[in-house]
Amino acid sequence: MNNLKQDKRESKIVPNMSWKWITFAFEHKGNQIVVRNSNWTSKEQVFINDDLVHDQKSMKMQMNKTFKLPEGEDLKIDFGLSFKKGVFIEASTEEEEVYSYASNSDPKYWMGIIACMIFGLVCGILIGITAL
Repeated sequence: MNNLKQDKRESKIVPNMSWKWITFAFEHKGNQIVVRNSNWTSKEQVFINDDLVHDQKSMKMQMNKTFKLPEGEDLKIDFGLSFKKGVFIEASTEEEEVYSYASNSDPKYWMGIIACMIFGLVCGILIGITAL
């Protein structure tokens, strides 16, 4: 389940987005961590070294959990969706930030927001015209 994808503009690992899942994959001290959320069923999953350690449905649109790595170290993961940050993830230990991403700094996020607004505007105009 290696979903690591490098951004061509930066050395930052970006999420893998599909119609079904949004997936973040990163490594910390030799452990592969995969965090994913279903776009349709609000299911959230966390894998550590291909072992499923968290599988839950949640309508909160945010996850804030701490997981034990095989070496005994705690890894805190904040993941979710907010208008201010867009889709975001922050993973950290007590000593350091391991990984972070916020889609609001990604131009594709804003292009998607603008496209949805234009689509809504066009639909609203068409409905208004046909209602006359």
